[in-house]
Amino acid sequence: RQVLMESLVLSLAGGFFGVVIAQLLVASITHAAPENLVRVDAIQIGVDWRALGAALVLSTVVGLLAGALPAWTAVRRSSAAAMKRQQRGVSSTRGRRRVQSLLIVAEAALCMVLLVGAGLLLNSFDRLTSVDPGFDPDPLVSMVMLLDEDRYATPEARLGFLEQLRDRTRRLPGVESVALGGDAAPQPGGTMLVDGLEPDGGERIEEGTVLPYGRVSGGYFATTGVEILEGRALNDDDYDTPNVVVSEPLARRLFGETSAVGRRFRSDAENDWWTIVGVAGATAAFSLRSEEDDFQMYLPLKGDVAPRSHTAIIVRASTDPAMLRGELERAMWAIDPAQPVSRFELGSETMAEWV
Repeated sequence: RQVLMESLVLSLAGGFFGVVIAQLLVASITHAAPENLVRVDAIQIGVDWRALGAALVLSTVVGLLAGALPAWTAVRRSSAAAMKRQQRGVSSTRGRRRVQSLLIVAEAALCMVLLVGAGLLLNSFDRLTSVDPGFDPDPLVSMVMLLDEDRYATPEARLGFLEQLRDRTRRLPGVESVALGGDAAPQPGGTMLVDGLEPDGGERIEEGTVLPYGRVSGGYFATTGVEILEGRALNDDDYDTPNVVVSEPLARRLFGETSAVGRRFRSDAENDWWTIVGVAGATAAFSLRSEEDDFQMYLPLKGDVAPRSHTAIIVRASTDPAMLRGELERAMWAIDPAQPVSRFELGSETMAEWV
């Protein structure tokens, strides 16, 4: 009994400390998240109490199983000491065989669990790699920048620099097309938290949701390979307009089976109307497993590009996209030698991270 209780106490203590560590890690991660990360506020991040209950049950079962065999052995030794002295050879052999058989069965059971888990993991990996992200990642390379607030203090200065860089990049060898994007594929999507959506001429959809969005320039859809299913893509003439492109699932949610092109919607009565000029296929905004990717919206990359906002120049290469890194840096430094690069990202690497 003492052996069994010791094993149970140790197992429960291990489970308790695991729960404490999990709570501390969740608290530290959410505390370290950027304040403007909408998804932290939109989604209740924490340790699932159902998982804690399962962990408690599992700790109890493991403790009982780990202590049951030594306790059972000790009881048999004390209660059958006289019999063992008379039949030492036969009894000890049978006892060892029973223990060995039990261990073999346990090992076989664990092997089956591991094999099933490995099979499920491989199946999940195969399904993830076969998911269509909604854009063509392989020929893409992105140079992400955070413009200096002092040198680019006005919206005109920020947009002027980005357009100069785009024009220079177009002339580089190996560049098929180029566009500007902020919080748009192949970069992780931006998010806005809305309490609902109101289609013009229709009933308001009272559903709070995280709405992924991106800010893009003309040529974005041709560069990334995001398909326009209806209407047209955004172009540079859409700067400072309420024109947007929405994903097909969002268009259907707003207007059903009728055409969404030319229709308007907004998030609430205090906001301006957005006018839909095109409907695009859904893309992976956060990961290949995100359930929030269906509702997406593309806004024009306006002249009021926000300070402290990362913007990427997205290039579709006709050669190896990794070969363009040096050329992109030199094109940028020809305009502003002091402007740093936040990071380079290949579309294929983004896909690998999402898998």
